[in-house]
Amino acid sequence: MCHRIQLHHELKRMATSLEGEEKPAILTSSSRVVEVDTEKTTLTLDDGSVFKADLIVGADGVSVRI
Repeated sequence: MCHRIQLHHELKRMATSLEGEEKPAILTSSSRVVEVDTEKTTLTLDDGSVFKADLIVGADGVSVRI
């Protein structure tokens, strides 16, 4: 058993690690998505950065507090 934050940190470390055969994931935070092109498989951020990948995962960062 582990705490959620420990699991989060380990998954993040594994995804962004330079170790291994595959290219590491790029994590970009505090960024606003302004365009998604499903035909070209690109995502554009409000700073003009454009990402192209086989898989892009997005999250809005909303958390529920009780």
